[in-house]
Amino acid sequence: AVNIHKDGFLAYMSQLAAAVGKEKLATMQDVLDALVERLEHFHNNGCKASDHGLDYVPFQNYTVEQADAVYQKALRGEALTVEDVPENIRNGIAAPKRETVITAKPENTAATVVSGTLDDNERKLIEDALRRCGGNRTKAAQMLGISRRTMHRRLQEYALTDQQETE
Repeated sequence: AVNIHKDGFLAYMSQLAAAVGKEKLATMQDVLDALVERLEHFHNNGCKASDHGLDYVPFQNYTVEQADAVYQKALRGEALTVEDVPENIRNGIAAPKRETVITAKPENTAATVVSGTLDDNERKLIEDALRRCGGNRTKAAQMLGISRRTMHRRLQEYALTDQQETE
C-alpha cells in the first residue's frame, strides 16, 4: 500500500473503511476490495481515474499474501523494516506470478480480471479497448481514463502502432 510507512496511513485506512461502510479493513484483500469499490463509485459519478502528471507508478510485484503480511504489521503499529520486503524482491528476483490482477469493471470500461504481469495486463486492456472502439485511439484512451498522449506512448511501448488504428 502506498505510504504504509507514514504516520497518517492508519487514519487513511479508517477513512477508507468508513467510506465503504465497514468498521475496519482487516486484510489486504479488504483494502483491494475497498479500493475497487471506491473507483467504481467515482466512475459511476462521472470521475475518471487517470495517470496525468504521474512520471511513474510505484509498484512491486507482491502477492496478496506477501502484501498482507506487511499490512498486518502496520495495523499492529509495528515499525516496518527492509526485512518486511519479501526476500525475492530484496534480492532482485522476480516475485511469484500473481494469480490475478484485480481491476474495476464499470459497464463502459475495458477493465477486466486477467493474469500475468502488469505490462501484460496493460497491453491486453489497451488491445481490448482498441477493439471495442473500432481502432479509434481517442475513444479507447477515454474508455481507459488516460490521455491520448499516454495512449500514444503505450502503443509505441507495446509495439501496437502497426495495427490499423484510427484517430
